[in-house]
Amino acid sequence: MPLGKVVIGQSGGPTAVINKSLVGFVKEATKSNFDEILGAKHGLEGMLNEDFVDLANLSEAQLYGIGKTPAAALGSVRKKPTDSDIEKLISIFEKQNIRNFFYIGGNDSAETANLVAEGASSIGYEMKAFHIPKTIDNDLLETDHCPGYGSAARFVAHAFQGDDADNRSLKGIKINVLMGRHAGWLTAASTLGKSTEEDGPHLVYVPEKVFKIEEFLKEVKEVYDSLGRCVVAVSEGIHNEEGEYFLQTYASETGSGLAGKTDSHGNIQLSGSGALGDTLTNIVSEHFDSARVRADTFGYLQRSFLADISDVDAEEAERVGQHAVAASQELQSGSIVLKRQLSETYFCDVDVVELNKVAKHTKDMPQDFLDEAKPYVTNNFFYSEYIEAYKDRIFEIQQLLGKWGPLDILIYDWEGDPNNNREMFLKTRQERAAKAYELQLISNPETWVDNEMKRYDEIVSNNGWPFGSADAPMGMRKQIGSIYKNNYIEYIEMWSNQSGLTVDDLIQSEDFHCCLLYTSDAADE
Repeated sequence: MPLGKVVIGQSGGPTAVINKSLVGFVKEATKSNFDEILGAKHGLEGMLNEDFVDLANLSEAQLYGIGKTPAAALGSVRKKPTDSDIEKLISIFEKQNIRNFFYIGGNDSAETANLVAEGASSIGYEMKAFHIPKTIDNDLLETDHCPGYGSAARFVAHAFQGDDADNRSLKGIKINVLMGRHAGWLTAASTLGKSTEEDGPHLVYVPEKVFKIEEFLKEVKEVYDSLGRCVVAVSEGIHNEEGEYFLQTYASETGSGLAGKTDSHGNIQLSGSGALGDTLTNIVSEHFDSARVRADTFGYLQRSFLADISDVDAEEAERVGQHAVAASQELQSGSIVLKRQLSETYFCDVDVVELNKVAKHTKDMPQDFLDEAKPYVTNNFFYSEYIEAYKDRIFEIQQLLGKWGPLDILIYDWEGDPNNNREMFLKTRQERAAKAYELQLISNPETWVDNEMKRYDEIVSNNGWPFGSADAPMGMRKQIGSIYKNNYIEYIEMWSNQSGLTVDDLIQSEDFHCCLLYTSDAADE
């Protein structure tokens, strides 16, 4: 297939890190041999109007600035393509020799990418179509989580911490409305900053559970009577047993102009105007004559708050952009996903799935994340079910993958030519990765090994221990044995509790060794 030009667009509600995906895409695309790298102004709308900008010659400084900026640098759009739109788009692609289409967005954007792929295929035009995930709603299928959610969740948690302190100072009933049409992930994030049971939010209402106004009033009263105040987190998508959005049913009953309003994708308008918060405030005020009742709608602040951008979120957003280009070298289409890897330190691999597995679908919060007895989340929301699923095998996993990652280069008694050290480490890592893949602990053994070797090279380069000396590893272990004995024994005791093995068993095990990382950061730890 001809390589041709490549075009990328941004769609839907922006996030604080959506531009990091754009930057990752540009960095990777410039390494390829595309005829041109085009950015479409305002997504699909710009493509249909042939309103493109050249992205190939952006400087490092420009890319850095774009990556640090929230919201869509190219401009976003909410537009569901019609059949005629798809026909026109493919015609423009043919004229421009655009053979590669990339779209950053949520499930509606994945659907658009799928429609473009199907449209091109139906007329025999050879091109590739890829969806790059983003949404603060965290409701995309297949991916562990969505780029954009982490930063938004961080803002929400911090905002509720401050709002709760305010509510303690001037007691009353406070209702905060958060984004989340179909899924309550972001609303649930309001609980992440809590330290005690008395901290707000005290009640959490999400779309995964039926909302009944009578029960809502009863639950607010119980908290208010107990604490003298109440902080509430509410998803915009709360609905009745028939699945009808509360705001819309209330609007219809009261004759409000909000009733029946939709966007271009057919989505019912919910909390964009602050109407849901105002409506709940009015209802609560009628039942609590003496209480101070207020509401805020977090709105766009959730997706654009510069001060709460998560470094991990930003890094992952860039990686999914990069991987989309890499995947297009081998595949015809797909949606990029994050796959959580089981390790002591948090890490996600990047993979690709079929577009139709993500397009238009949404991922709800699991029911075991939601408390059956009250409107709140369970501990399963705070502690990953992924780790929980493997808790009985944690010792086996740590043996397999290694406690210290690449630093277990120091556990070998190397003899002979020290230049063989790297080869020995590589062999060990390949063996571990193969076993881990067999046990379904990692999804991509080649990527895992590659990352480990990069870390190995970085550590050897930065720490500068005498790689040419066959005595270096042993000498390091001797130092550690005397200087860090207490930390070592503490660690052994911890794993004894985890594994059920005795401390003596573990000390004698070949899988446990001391090592030292020569950096000030490690010393601080």
